[in-house]
Amino acid sequence: MEHDQQVTIDEAEQHTVGSILCRCRKFSHISIEEAAEATKIGKTYLRALEEDRFQDLPSPAYLKGFLRTYATYLGLQSEELIQLAGQQEAALSDEPAKTEQAHQTTVGFSFNWQRLLLPAVLLVALIVSAMFMAPSAPKRPLPPPLQQQPQPVPTVAVQPVLSSVQAAPAVTPEPQTVQTPVVEKSAEPAVPLIKPRDGFMVRMKVNRNSSLSVIIDDAASQGYDLTSGDLIEWKAARTIALDLTDASSVEIELNGTPLKLQASPGKPAYIILDAHGIKQ
Repeated sequence: MEHDQQVTIDEAEQHTVGSILCRCRKFSHISIEEAAEATKIGKTYLRALEEDRFQDLPSPAYLKGFLRTYATYLGLQSEELIQLAGQQEAALSDEPAKTEQAHQTTVGFSFNWQRLLLPAVLLVALIVSAMFMAPSAPKRPLPPPLQQQPQPVPTVAVQPVLSSVQAAPAVTPEPQTVQTPVVEKSAEPAVPLIKPRDGFMVRMKVNRNSSLSVIIDDAASQGYDLTSGDLIEWKAARTIALDLTDASSVEIELNGTPLKLQASPGKPAYIILDAHGIKQ
């Protein structure tokens, strides 16, 4: 009989105000020190609330204020806990009379289960609400998918064609004739490349740097900056006029036949050529 009474009392203590507060605090992984700092209630008084030692509070007036502050901090319904605490105090005041009555009678002890109905329902509701209110671990945002960067297409710089002969600006552009491969001199007599009736060809070899202006068949004048080693050829139907800044710096062939220029070194000369040679 005494064993059954002890078990019943222990089960009732699990649904008291103090046990509810303690379980919710531990469920939320909050230490008693953290709760005391957050609620501004001393650790001694918080332990008294969790152990149902309401008589250790400064005065009965502090019970409701401490319960309201502590329950709100833990996310519980403070008014229901205050009501449950009032029932516990009423039960404690009736306990001496019940104890005396139990010693005077031989009837077996029976516990009033109706008083435990409200605390049990309250505890289940508080635990369920605490589970939903417990902070969940924040979800880490997924990293954005890697975007494959397009490979740059290598560009090839176009190198300009270098030429040792740079044409100076002309008054009116005139298409130049395509240069033909240089024919090496042979021991045999030179044969004219073009017949007089088809026009004539003039080839110039530059021995020293100089410049000239050329007029082909009375067309617009063309200027040239000459560099030693240059080979230039012109084709004309009637005449070619050469205005040389240094006539001795060049060698001229007419249809493959060398022409002798009467010129002093460093002196300019103006020469007009036709299919028969130098015009006087």
